[in-house]
Amino acid sequence: EQTGPAVQNLTSNLTIAAIGLGLGLILLALSCLLSCALIEGNRPVSLPAEKPGKRLYFVDNLRTWMVILVVLQHLGEIFGLYLFLMLNQAYFMGLLFLLSGYFTPGSYERKGPSKFLMDRLLRLGIPTLVYVFIIRPLEVWGSHQITHKPIGNLFALDQMWFVVMLLVFDLGYLAWWTIVKNRPERLADDAPKELTFAKVALFMLTLAAASYLLRIVLPYGIPVLEFPSLGYLAQYLSFFLIGMLAFRRGWLRSIPGSLGQLGFVLAVLATVILFPTAVFIGTGSKWIGYGSWQSAVFALWDSIFAVGISLALDRKST
Repeated sequence: EQTGPAVQNLTSNLTIAAIGLGLGLILLALSCLLSCALIEGNRPVSLPAEKPGKRLYFVDNLRTWMVILVVLQHLGEIFGLYLFLMLNQAYFMGLLFLLSGYFTPGSYERKGPSKFLMDRLLRLGIPTLVYVFIIRPLEVWGSHQITHKPIGNLFALDQMWFVVMLLVFDLGYLAWWTIVKNRPERLADDAPKELTFAKVALFMLTLAAASYLLRIVLPYGIPVLEFPSLGYLAQYLSFFLIGMLAFRRGWLRSIPGSLGQLGFVLAVLATVILFPTAVFIGTGSKWIGYGSWQSAVFALWDSIFAVGISLALDRKST
């Protein structure tokens, strides 16, 4: 089995892994507390398609904190904080896709198919081309001048993979509405449809099953086609779709605090029980995929964790 350096280091020393797990949980708790502090005091406003001049400030705060976590993720890679990286990666990119999906229907409704397409190509396509064909070659050449190491791949996506995947999702959304003859998007009602724990639990289990099956062929932690985390593709796509559903049903404005608290408790319990069961029982790194039972437990953990933490971070928005 092939695994990345993070996976190999994680399973090589259980003492360090246990300490790292504790530190990861502490950092996670701090991130939730900071996110709640950022969100506290904001008030929900109209949906983006209703009054374009209004902003959802709590969503802005969430997106800001997600960007901070992106920076922390790369700092963690430099300092080898592997367990923090795993806890962070389990949810923060999925939540970014959810927030992106939340604003997609309103943007499409306001702009129409043509302007929506041009907007996405300009906002997402142009920066990607600039990075791949200008910034990346300069970065590689500069590194070669300093380290004198052989020049690697001049043209690569690197950190722009998120932008490319988001562009693909947006184009898929546009293609879907083109197929159904551009039927107008129905906006959320003033009385949001309730998000219940039964629906949340069903989604957790479905996402876990989809992630487990996907990782049989696309294991966790192994880059594919310059995408570093395709093992999370099921989460990224489903969270993007959930974001659009949340827009229609007003979920971001109506998630009860009790559901957010329950989500956080489930995330912590899953991390304490399921995470070590998957990662530290057995030999090797079977939990990354290939159809092993450890992979099934790991997929269940990161599905519960991702959904639970996402609920917890939004609970102060209502």
